[in-house]
Amino acid sequence: MFDQETSVTLSHEEALAILVLLQVARIPGLDGDPVQFLTAEQLTTGILCGERSLRARDLARIGADGRIQVQRDILELVGTCGYAEGSLIVTHLVGNSMRSCFAHRRGEIFVLHTTPETGLHCFEGAGDRQALVDAVAAFSGWVEAFQGGEAPVVASRHMLDRAREAAVAQKLVDARKILLGKNNPSEVVERLVELLAAPYELTVVQSVQPRDQDSVAIQSLSVLQTGAQQWLMIQREPGPKEEEMYVLQPATLLQAKAAISALNW
Repeated sequence: MFDQETSVTLSHEEALAILVLLQVARIPGLDGDPVQFLTAEQLTTGILCGERSLRARDLARIGADGRIQVQRDILELVGTCGYAEGSLIVTHLVGNSMRSCFAHRRGEIFVLHTTPETGLHCFEGAGDRQALVDAVAAFSGWVEAFQGGEAPVVASRHMLDRAREAAVAQKLVDARKILLGKNNPSEVVERLVELLAAPYELTVVQSVQPRDQDSVAIQSLSVLQTGAQQWLMIQREPGPKEEEMYVLQPATLLQAKAAISALNW
């Protein structure tokens, strides 16, 4: 039986060797590594190095048939990422810095995949769906000390872009006027303008669920955060880019987690 608390950090070559064993072409988080620039000969050498490294660390052995055998729990961790029934792709941006993590579900197995540094991949088992959501929130740095439950602000992408531009330029009156155009509550708009005027952290969470062999269902939400505020932003009406409508609302940690859990994954 799979140990839900299993975790392992693998080099890119080790992870690649396991993917080959599982007959998986790629998983999110590995496709952007330098391997894409390798020749076929270099790739074969990398896989061989990965297999040897796994054996040296007692994570794998050569079976009676002469083929490599990797520990079952490690196969489950990486295999869940490769054959996921639902996934979350999480991108966290602070200024010009960006980092990502990937949460995957296959049946009742839940795995968080992070990249602590270039060429290293950490795979951690999570006990259940809520534990995986908690891990995503911790990765994103969301905290509890924020007020939530206020009336939402509804705005188009075009409105938000204009309001953000005005707020960053410290034209706060102009930013308020733009966002009040949809009869949004003035007190909540005031708080949103304060957030837009400050350097804020942005977390984008995208859920991916395969529908069939050729298509997937995708949903997304964002969390905007400063030292004083935390907002949840969800797209309400798909459409042309500038006409996309969003609902923004101050959110507690529990509300942000609930929104992630409600995505299709």
